[in-house]
Amino acid sequence: MTTQRDREEGFGLREAFLLGLGLLATLEEETRKKVDQLVKKGAEKEGKGKDYLNELKEREGVRSFEAKLERNLKRLVELAGLATKEDIRRLERRLADMFAKLEEKGGS
Repeated sequence: MTTQRDREEGFGLREAFLLGLGLLATLEEETRKKVDQLVKKGAEKEGKGKDYLNELKEREGVRSFEAKLERNLKRLVELAGLATKEDIRRLERRLADMFAKLEEKGGS
């Protein structure tokens, strides 16, 4: 409840609280609208993406398409800095060698 003094000053605690609630409500509404727009755009593009992939497969042949896809995926893995199966196998071999050496030192 605003007091006479608050009204004279022009802005009380209640108004500040209501302002905050209004900002939150507006933010939620705008975010929801934006998400809905993005989902709608994604749904529109989904069909085009499938058509494009099918067209590539037909135009270049399935094997050629799969080879290009594999190259692109490898490039993405490298860019993202992810470990490949070969990286993991190499580390496993190194660990096995290290454990073997430790056992040799401990046993002698």
